[in-house]
Amino acid sequence: MAAATRPLVTLIGLLGAGALGLGLGAARAGVVHAPGPELAPAQPSAAPQGRGRKKKGAAPKLEPFVGTLETAKKAALEQNVPLIVHIILEGEPQNDDYRNQILPHKELIAVSQKAIVLVGNNGEHSLKTVSEEVEGRKVKSQVCSVYPTFANCAQHREPWDSIYVAYHDEAGDLRCPQTVILLPSGKQSWRHNNGDPPSAKDVVRKLREAQKAAGPGLSRAELTEIKKRVKEAGRSTDGKLWGSAWREWKGVLDIIQVGKFADQARAAQADLATKMSAQVAEIAKGLVPGRAAAAYAELTALLPELAATPAEAELKKLIKRAEKDKAIAAEIKAWKLEQEAAALLEEAIAGSEAEDNKRLRKALRKLFGKKYRETESAARGRERFPEHVPEKKEP
Repeated sequence: MAAATRPLVTLIGLLGAGALGLGLGAARAGVVHAPGPELAPAQPSAAPQGRGRKKKGAAPKLEPFVGTLETAKKAALEQNVPLIVHIILEGEPQNDDYRNQILPHKELIAVSQKAIVLVGNNGEHSLKTVSEEVEGRKVKSQVCSVYPTFANCAQHREPWDSIYVAYHDEAGDLRCPQTVILLPSGKQSWRHNNGDPPSAKDVVRKLREAQKAAGPGLSRAELTEIKKRVKEAGRSTDGKLWGSAWREWKGVLDIIQVGKFADQARAAQADLATKMSAQVAEIAKGLVPGRAAAAYAELTALLPELAATPAEAELKKLIKRAEKDKAIAAEIKAWKLEQEAAALLEEAIAGSEAEDNKRLRKALRKLFGKKYRETESAARGRERFPEHVPEKKEP
């Protein structure tokens, strides 16, 4: 096909294009479509939109982004993945070939799982009803009959004007079909715009090259998980639960080690490590005679919160040193003994409430035995269960 006759989209005097309802571009070659009804634009999406729940082991599906070129660029930057733009003119053979050969290509769909995929098409089509399995049951929904990955034509029409503005030439022409691949920064990595569909293998190869240049990126699921963790880390930080917040940020770094989320996680963890050390040091000031038991109790209660953080080892060492400190060891030992006795009393009460006499008697035998008989919990146990108090032996 001669270059001059390849399909182009041209500016119909910027003012007239919008009035015709064709967006900013219309077809120079082929049929100029009659204006269709005004369609409400789809809401911009922060990540590719899937339809239904993917079965375990199922082949990946094409999940195009819904929004404008500008919002797609922002999503690519956020996920640190390339943006691939498919520009497809309605009702023209080469463009139909592109739609039928490139979009459904299995390898390209698989590679596109770590990319933002933007499909721009200016057509209007009828809807069709499809049935899919969601959480074990069949669910019917309506989709575009030509681009079934979209719920309606407004979604694939939405990016059309922004694509035209970005990629028309000096004469106001937009050659279609066309493929553009951008790096997360927005820099162009590759562009195919000779008017014929590229080979799917070339698109796959160029997209892989862009992904390699971009470095580690995020899938939609990974981005969702990271945002969830960031939110939980914020809540924990607000509640001064430094350990919980630190672990949430650790979860972010387990997913990705470069980019804005990783930088944010490292900065937050450094700040939280300082806060945890300061918290432990402040409590440790109470490890002195007369106050040691309360401080020791607070330190041991902090262990679960600081688990799997840099402060955990420091806290455990401090607890062991306190237990061996002759000045406060007896006080700590008495406190630990009281905690064990309190647990036995709780067990006895639970057995009583459950009408489990065997469980009740077993707990009270230990509580009233030699080891715990002088504790406060044993005294409370004798008051609550006097019938189980052993009789004193005659001397």
